[in-house]
Amino acid sequence: MPGIFFLVSDLGPCAAAKTLALAVPALAKRYRVAVGVLGEAGGPFGATLVAAGFPPVAMPVRGLYDAGRVAAARQWVRSFEPDVLHAVGPAAVRLAPILGSQSPRRKPRPIVVSAADQPGGGLRGWWTRGFLRGTDQVIVATQSEVDRYNRLGVPYDRICVIPPGVPPTAPPPDPVEFRKALDIPADGRLVIVVGGFDATADLLSAVWAFDVLRYTLPDVYLVLVGDGPDRDRTERFARSLAFDDHRVRFAGLRSDVPALLALAEVVWVTHSRGGIHLALEAMAAGRPVVAFDTPELSEVIEEEATGRLVAPGNRVEMAAATRELLADPDLAGRFGAAGKARTAERHSVSGMTDQYALLYERLLGG
Repeated sequence: MPGIFFLVSDLGPCAAAKTLALAVPALAKRYRVAVGVLGEAGGPFGATLVAAGFPPVAMPVRGLYDAGRVAAARQWVRSFEPDVLHAVGPAAVRLAPILGSQSPRRKPRPIVVSAADQPGGGLRGWWTRGFLRGTDQVIVATQSEVDRYNRLGVPYDRICVIPPGVPPTAPPPDPVEFRKALDIPADGRLVIVVGGFDATADLLSAVWAFDVLRYTLPDVYLVLVGDGPDRDRTERFARSLAFDDHRVRFAGLRSDVPALLALAEVVWVTHSRGGIHLALEAMAAGRPVVAFDTPELSEVIEEEATGRLVAPGNRVEMAAATRELLADPDLAGRFGAAGKARTAERHSVSGMTDQYALLYERLLGG
């Protein structure tokens, strides 16, 4: 049975780690699979892999200069004898040609890359861009990523678009208990947004937009899910806007985000880059989405069919679109039903892993 070794930069809360946690158990039905992690190996996605029987192997290599650990990691990869090396993230891309190298008399292993379109600057960024140009295949989730990789020097014929998969939504947590834990009335309506409390997730814009929305809708609460460097700042900002009517709640990191979204009346996606997994999970849960109109999000959200797209950073437009959906349950229901049908048709985990397998087989000459 052919072997696929996933070399991962880290398993922190990101789209690449989420995709890996979904893909590995499904791919293991067709291949020998192993996962090696250069950085953070824990978190919910690491736990998912452990529970599925694929514990990630820690490979704490600091860089190409870390000779002893590079040699140890290369030996571990060689002992697994993979037929394909799949590098996930910029750090993994820089090390993949070294860790995946074979003796000169053997054919080089094919190298597949994903989640490396932000190589960074300096010498490491230069190395990453150089290695990207020599990779066998790059996997992207959206068409907008294709152009980013091409600008980094990857030819179009080596870039493959595989839409992300979304599993069926699990039952949501108890709505009464969830609201009670956040000091929300039992009849409070929820707008939920998820992110890393950083510039990319732009949760400050969500707080601004809710400040526009809350004046005419006294029963609506904004729930921010996640954690990150700007969380304290965001909490202070939210309280400064509404001392006497504070209806922004912070739920922290949650491992049940896809199921949690089913409790929302509307899901917001305020990401300036990425956010497509959040949008798809909301659609799979049958919830209407209001999102910033970025190239990536516009590929998965159809305006006036599964949600609303507003100009990035336009808090007034986001509040207005949300107010319309909250005032028209039939419209919100149509958007939610259409989103659920679309994710089932176009974004199943089995469909995603079938396309991964076709790509691997083509590289292996099957």
